[in-house]
Amino acid sequence: MTQRQSNNQWNGSIAAHPALPQKFPSTKIHWKSCLVLNFKKANWTKFQDQVEIKMSTINTEESAHKMLKTFCEIIQQSAKENIPRGKPCKYKPFWTQELNEQKKMRDRAKQKAEKSKLQEDVLVWREENTKLNYQITQSKRNSWNSFLSKLNYKTDRQKAFKLMNKLNNRYFQKQSQPFKLQDKEITEDKKIANCFNVYFSNTHKLKNHLKKQGKTIKTNSETPTNNNFKELFYFNFSEELKEAIRNTKVKKQPGPDNIFPEFIHNLGPKAMKILTTIYNKLWSSRDNLPDDWKKAIIVPILKPDKPANLISTYRPIALTSILVKIQERMILARLNWYLENQNLLTEEQAASDKTDPQCSS
Repeated sequence: MTQRQSNNQWNGSIAAHPALPQKFPSTKIHWKSCLVLNFKKANWTKFQDQVEIKMSTINTEESAHKMLKTFCEIIQQSAKENIPRGKPCKYKPFWTQELNEQKKMRDRAKQKAEKSKLQEDVLVWREENTKLNYQITQSKRNSWNSFLSKLNYKTDRQKAFKLMNKLNNRYFQKQSQPFKLQDKEITEDKKIANCFNVYFSNTHKLKNHLKKQGKTIKTNSETPTNNNFKELFYFNFSEELKEAIRNTKVKKQPGPDNIFPEFIHNLGPKAMKILTTIYNKLWSSRDNLPDDWKKAIIVPILKPDKPANLISTYRPIALTSILVKIQERMILARLNWYLENQNLLTEEQAASDKTDPQCSS
């Protein structure tokens, strides 16, 4: 068993005795806090200029895989130089300078009362503490009312979602207990990751009858020979890239290539031209996709109202590359155009037709 001394200097504390030592089990898992990118303080103008200058070093006669590797390296290097990194600070939105001054006065009165042990000094300390508690309450109310008045539920969906989770006590909590698998406790990170991999691979396998059905579809499918189909699958991408990037959401986590959607939204014309060339080479040559596009980062998410120390109570979320998602959007746009123009969608598939007024309503 290990002992840790808890901190007694917390805001609004009225305890006059030192904090008692708290005991934690030695099998506690220590989670490392990673550095995050602060996009609000990013210098996007300088980022775009650096990317545009370095794009001239890419040889367009090379293969798509080499061009993509150099393209990602240039973006990551420019982002490292122009986007600050750091740990998210836990601050209190209601805390003001007036509260800070009142807290100092309370602390000075407390130290004086503990040294002198006079009743007059104790009364002064209690009076200052009462003032601080009253000011904290008023500041919390004002901050809460100001937050609600400025909250737009249509544009600030992420803030509203976090707010509702905190009000319902569903906010993220760090795992402080060892995982259990077959009545065995697991504390090492590598073993925990391996257990998650084995569990997810066994529970999310494609069933045998679906595999056979996929093989029969591939063998029996015939390629159409009309001109519309050739235009659909053999012409290069051009203006479709801008529309696909415009529809790509920001504030999303990247895949194995570590390319954020904010990077793609702030590219210049030269970088957009290079990216279009990469997509067209992969599209026309029918080469294998890059390795990073085939991989995904699996993140286990705890199911609601389930124990956090059981591996079976987690569901997986796959974080794939943003670049391959953009290409999927362009291909999907072509498929939708082809299916609508050839009238291949039945009335039962009206849910996929965004132009139908009944579906949009």
